[in-house]
Amino acid sequence: MTQSLMQEPVQSYEDGSGNPLNAGQLFTYAAGTLTPKATYQDAAGSTPNANPIVLNARGEAVVYGSGNYRMILKDSGGATIWDRDNVNGGGYNGSDIGAIFKDQVPHIINSISDLRLIDKTKYTRVWVTGYTTPGDGGGGSYWYDSSDVTSADDNGTIIVASDGGRWKLQSLTVVSVKQYGAKGDGVTNDSAAFASAVAATAAGGVIVCNGNFTLSTNVSAANRNFIVYGVITGAGALTGDGLNITYSNGSPQTSQTPFGTGFTSHDLAISKGVNTHPNTIATSAVVRTATGSGNNGPANADVALMVASSKDSWQTSAVRGEIDGVYVVVRQGQKDDQAGILVDHHKVGGDTGGSMGMEISGSFVNNADVPVLTLQTGNNFLEAAGGFSGNTGYGFWAENQVGAAYAAFHAGNATPGAFQNVITAGSSRNPASLYYQVDGAGRSRASAGSQALPSYSFVGSTNNGMYLQNTNALGFVTGGGLRYVVDPSGHLLPGNDNTQNLGAALTRMSIIYAGTGTINTSDAREKQDISPISDAVLDAWADVEFVEYRWVDAVTQKGEAARKHIGLIAQNIYATFQRHGINALEYGLLCYDEWEATDEHPAGNRWGIRPDQCLFLNAALQRREMRRLKDKIEQLSANPT
Repeated sequence: MTQSLMQEPVQSYEDGSGNPLNAGQLFTYAAGTLTPKATYQDAAGSTPNANPIVLNARGEAVVYGSGNYRMILKDSGGATIWDRDNVNGGGYNGSDIGAIFKDQVPHIINSISDLRLIDKTKYTRVWVTGYTTPGDGGGGSYWYDSSDVTSADDNGTIIVASDGGRWKLQSLTVVSVKQYGAKGDGVTNDSAAFASAVAATAAGGVIVCNGNFTLSTNVSAANRNFIVYGVITGAGALTGDGLNITYSNGSPQTSQTPFGTGFTSHDLAISKGVNTHPNTIATSAVVRTATGSGNNGPANADVALMVASSKDSWQTSAVRGEIDGVYVVVRQGQKDDQAGILVDHHKVGGDTGGSMGMEISGSFVNNADVPVLTLQTGNNFLEAAGGFSGNTGYGFWAENQVGAAYAAFHAGNATPGAFQNVITAGSSRNPASLYYQVDGAGRSRASAGSQALPSYSFVGSTNNGMYLQNTNALGFVTGGGLRYVVDPSGHLLPGNDNTQNLGAALTRMSIIYAGTGTINTSDAREKQDISPISDAVLDAWADVEFVEYRWVDAVTQKGEAARKHIGLIAQNIYATFQRHGINALEYGLLCYDEWEATDEHPAGNRWGIRPDQCLFLNAALQRREMRRLKDKIEQLSANPT
């Protein structure tokens, strides 16, 4: 009889040093996701495994599955050992070699055009060596999604073959515009490929551009990160809030005018290299917002904001002269060729005023109300250093001319050194109510405020801050909700009853020093489903071992001086209860928390216990054992023979 190669009846896993992964955790998800997918303890699929699967002391587990999985192996502390996607759950089961090649071996082809001709009944994994031709920077690893029959072809992330099969690019964290058909040859219009790459990438995604790309139209790319190895030229540009462009190779961008063809080309342009605009030379960085239509430099254009670095040959007036250093122009309209604000690191040539970092000037004539600086839009204006009302010495004054609101910083003769601002409901320059002040002694004061409008908050985030609550208490607000109150006795109170935690699974407190223990609510009126503890639970708990241990981080910091502790291991509790057919996570004695990746922390998880619940359960077990022992003694006493 012909014999077949047997699959390993029990799977074993090792740590990074090749040792058995005792109490390791194997997480199983649907391929390409973090959606849990079940595995089983038997080939019939009748007994599911826990998820995660907790390995035994030899790092072993029995794992049966079907279809494709994403599998993540972690140690008992939650540190990731490996993360594998599109793992086929079937393994080799004696089927023909053709089935193995279809489901497990990538088929190699040369282009996306070839991918559109692939027969989905013959292959489920394909490696594409290029978008149009091998090695052109496109292509990648694609997999056939048999569950998807509706997604549209986006020329990169999802390719719809002629037989209707949906082939999906395996990695979406970082993509290349060449995977969407961009040529990068300096001639072909790559606007459509750039747009497809942006559409297929989530906010915050990274898009790589390696080549010399031409954009004939603007491409909206809000909140995307572009890494450019080469240049981007043409009349079009990348636009949108949160757009970040990095030129990683440091080579100059010599062929694109930062302003485009006329200032109407784009709302925001960022260029690095030599500016070929006819009125500028050797400009290494330009950021500008353009609202007009000129094309002859700032002297004849409607520029809202421009920042230029290095040497600039703008000769817009005899007063300005040649600029060498940093130059800022803020302009709206085309009244004349003078900037509203000029910041010039170093000025030489025709300017006889010398060098200065920033200059804003005005004048007073016979103590009249002539401000140094006035900014005005419609009925609203801001004036600086004006001699208002007989030169009483206002430093700043902001006013809505229709009489709705006023604000001022001033140093009056009656109270030297006093400043006040944010004033409403008074006649012009004669305020009636004060919201904030710094008095002559330098003390800062504010109005009481409210939960909706905290006295102290943040620009762009007025629903986060602090205010005076109930006359003698301080209220702290985040997201518009009252979170904490410091009362007149100094007690720190939560904003609402039984809704806030002290610490979290990812950000824990270390040590709490207290004179007495915590008080936990145990009111019968707030409990339900009250019943005796079952013998099954007590029997499971009887098998849980108390252990001694040392904390990993303590050993890292203190070495052999780290102290030993007595306690329990959460994973051991879970595994012990599981052997008794009980899910320990249904009880409050065991906790398991996961968190997604953030800018500060990678994704992870952590097990924990509630010591009071464990000790209560242990006391209940001891009571039962003592009661049984007492009953046994009484039986023996009643029947001594």
